[in-house]
Amino acid sequence: MGAESGSLSFMVGCDNALYSDVLSVCSLMGNKRSIFHCGGPGSGLKFKFLNNYLSSLTALATAETINIGMRAGLDARRLNEVLNASSGMNFNSKFNNPVPGLTPGNAASDGYVGGFSLELCLGVLELGYKTAQDVGANTVLGAPMLEAFREASKSPEYLSKDSKVIYKWLGGLDPIVPSAE
Repeated sequence: MGAESGSLSFMVGCDNALYSDVLSVCSLMGNKRSIFHCGGPGSGLKFKFLNNYLSSLTALATAETINIGMRAGLDARRLNEVLNASSGMNFNSKFNNPVPGLTPGNAASDGYVGGFSLELCLGVLELGYKTAQDVGANTVLGAPMLEAFREASKSPEYLSKDSKVIYKWLGGLDPIVPSAE
């Protein structure tokens, strides 16, 4: 979605002398406000997988929250509206919700086709978690998140699907999403 709309974020790790050339290529799929020179070679990769680490945490938390609400009899669309108007708002709840129908046009609303595959997501999460271990950073959420995505990736029905399919792995209900008021 981001590449098609020209709104991808790029985290570039390269020598200063190369950055202008890299910027001209990245500008084809992003804009200057979303292209970041992060330091020398390799630094961009670390920025990228830490961004995806956080994004996956919020996707999992959003999926859990809405699934709990729906199982408690709450309207999924109304719950998402409340989250997005309150402190629970995050990129995934607002723009790339893992629950089908809550953000039309994204992979979850299209059968989890396209987007950031579960396999790619798992690889990035493993890199982020390994980095935390390598630098001695304490984590509380990393291990259970990584385990959830590992378990989901063992199910053939989820392979090659967008990583937001974690909602289905959680046992997420198909919401009855009334039209917006």
